[in-house]
Amino acid sequence: LQLFVNTINTSVVASATGGLIGGCITFLGVRKTIKSEQEKVRNAGEVEKKAFLQAVATELEAVANRYVASGGNKLDEHKTSEPYLFIHHIEEDYFTIFGSNAHQIGKINDASVRRNIVRAYITGKGLIDSLRFNNSLVRKYQEFHMRASQSKNPFDEQQRDLALVQLKGY
Repeated sequence: LQLFVNTINTSVVASATGGLIGGCITFLGVRKTIKSEQEKVRNAGEVEKKAFLQAVATELEAVANRYVASGGNKLDEHKTSEPYLFIHHIEEDYFTIFGSNAHQIGKINDASVRRNIVRAYITGKGLIDSLRFNNSLVRKYQEFHMRASQSKNPFDEQQRDLALVQLKGY
């Protein structure tokens, strides 16, 4: 009986030791796999951030080129004492990358880069809002100018002059 008990104890100890060693090896292997996967995710995140920053730079460059090509130099050369009578045709959302990927900005580690991206887009969107508003004032002025020229009606002339004052003030 003692031999039987010793054999069972030896078998149990050997099994437990083997299981423990196997479990430790499995644990170490899983841990290594998890670390490897985390590194892949981290690298993929860095690639994604880099791609986002490149897309932002490309979008801002394209918008700047479009601005110059569509008469932006007229605004740059404009004398502020005169009404700005040029109409910019702005019908699209020129900030598709920014709008659809704004959640990516928070993933950028450098606070100054994040701030500069947001400032650039706010400035661009503000300029577009201003140009659109100016366009509406110019159209209003043109409408009353045409009416006043054709009708010689004092009301139309007064509205034309008022529209011109609004343009100068803007």
